[in-house]
Amino acid sequence: MAKVKEFLELCGYTDEEEIRRTIPRLEESMRRAKMPPEDVEHAIESLHKCYRSDLELESVRKMLGVWLKKWMALMHARDEYKKVVYHFHPGQPRAMLMLNLVSDDIFCDFADMLFYTMAGRVFNNNNRYLEMGEKAGLPPARAHCGASLIGLAIQAEDLLQPPDLIVNSVYQCDQQHKIAEMIAELWGVPQVKADTVADEPWGLFPDISDRAVKYWGSTWEAELIKKTEEVLGIEIPDEAIQKSRHIYARIWRLLDEIHHVIAEAERRPVNFGSFFIFDFAVLEPDRIIVNEGIPILELHLKELKERVERGYGVLPKGAPRIVLKCEMGGDMTCAPLPEDVGLNVVIPINATWLAEFEKHPVIDYARFKGASPTEKVAAAFLRKGYIRACDHHVWRVRELVRETNADGLIFDPVYQCRAFAGLPVMVKQTVEKDLGVPTMYLEVGAFDARDHNYDTMKTKMETFAELLKARKAMAEETK
Repeated sequence: MAKVKEFLELCGYTDEEEIRRTIPRLEESMRRAKMPPEDVEHAIESLHKCYRSDLELESVRKMLGVWLKKWMALMHARDEYKKVVYHFHPGQPRAMLMLNLVSDDIFCDFADMLFYTMAGRVFNNNNRYLEMGEKAGLPPARAHCGASLIGLAIQAEDLLQPPDLIVNSVYQCDQQHKIAEMIAELWGVPQVKADTVADEPWGLFPDISDRAVKYWGSTWEAELIKKTEEVLGIEIPDEAIQKSRHIYARIWRLLDEIHHVIAEAERRPVNFGSFFIFDFAVLEPDRIIVNEGIPILELHLKELKERVERGYGVLPKGAPRIVLKCEMGGDMTCAPLPEDVGLNVVIPINATWLAEFEKHPVIDYARFKGASPTEKVAAAFLRKGYIRACDHHVWRVRELVRETNADGLIFDPVYQCRAFAGLPVMVKQTVEKDLGVPTMYLEVGAFDARDHNYDTMKTKMETFAELLKARKAMAEETK
C-alpha cells in the first residue's frame, strides 16, 4: 500500500481521498493487464531514472497522472461507457477528439499506443507485451514494430475487451493498418480507416496537393464520419468538427510555445526524458487531455519559463545544440542519454510533425477557406509534412536544423518503423550538404528496446558528442 501511494504521488496525486479511491482502480487495471503488484516498485525506480529533477515540476507529475487516468479508463472502458472505440496507431487524433466531444457515453482513445505509453513510459515493463505479441503470431527477428506486437497482444491475451468499432489508418504505416484489420476480424467488430494518396512529385513540399486534400477529406467524410455514425448510431454535426479543430489548434499552439522556450533557452530547462508525455498528449486528445491536459500544458509552459528566468539548466552553457529526430527507443531509462553525454536537444522527439515550429509560415492554405470541414482538417494535417513522402521529412528536418542553429543532427532510423527506416541516407546527405551540419545515424527500436539499450547507444552518442564539442572549440578559437 505504501508503494502504491508513493507511485500515485509521483503521478501528481495529492488528495488523500482521491488516492484512496484510485488504489483499487489501479490494482484492478494492473490485474487486467497481467501486471504483477511488484511492477509498481519497478515503476517508481524507472520514473526517478528517467525524469530526474523534472519530478520537481508539478506539471510533469500531473501529466504522468493524466496518462495513468487515460490508461485506467481504457482498462475499464467496457464497464463504464455505452460505446467503445479503439484507434490503432497512427490513427486519426482529430476523429478521436470529435467523438469525445459528441457524447460522454463514448470512450474513444488509442488502444496500442496508450497501452505502450503506460507499459513503456511509466511502468517500463514493455518487454512483457512485446513477447506476448511475438507468441501470438508475429515472430521475433522479423523487424516487427513494437506497436504491432502490442496491438496483437491486446487481443490475443485478452488484455482488453472487444470494442464497438476500430479505427485504423493506412496513410503512414501499412503494417500497423493490417494488424488493426486482423484484430478487427479476430474480435468480429467493424472498422473504419483513413486513406490517402501518396503519389506526389518530389519537391512539391512545402506546398500541398489539392488532390490529396480533396481525396483525404472525402475519405474522412465517408469513413470517419458517416460510417462511424452508422456503426455507433450517433450524429457527428459540423459544429463538433469545427470545435475539435479549435481545441486541437490550442493544444498545438501550447506545444509549439513549449518547444520555442526550450530551443531559445541559454541552458536547457528540462530533461529530454520528459517530453514524450507532453508531445504525445497532442496525438491522443481524449476528454481527459482536453479537461486536464490542456491546463497542465499551460502550467508546464509557465514552469519552464520560470526555470529559464532563474538560469536553471540540466546542462552547462555552451553544450552542443542538436536536433534529435525520433526518440531513444522503448526503454524509458535511455531517454536521458543526450544529457548524460553533454548534448542539448533543442528540438524534442518528433517536432518535425508535432508542431508548426518554423519561425515563418511556409504554406499558405487560405485557398482552402471555402473547403468542407473535413477538407480543412486534411489540409491542416498535410501541411505538417510527416505523413506524406521522404522529401517532406527531409525538408522539415533541414528547416528545423537551420531555424534552431543546431550544431548537429541525430537521426534515429528506428529500423522496424515502416515510415522512418528508409529516410536516414537522404536526410544526412541533405543536411550535411546544404547546411554543413554533422549528422549521425543512431539506430533504435521502434517502441522496442531489447536490441538497443543504454550502454550500446551511449558509446555512439559519446563519440558524436566529442566531435561536436571539438568543432565548437575550434570555431571559438578562430573567431
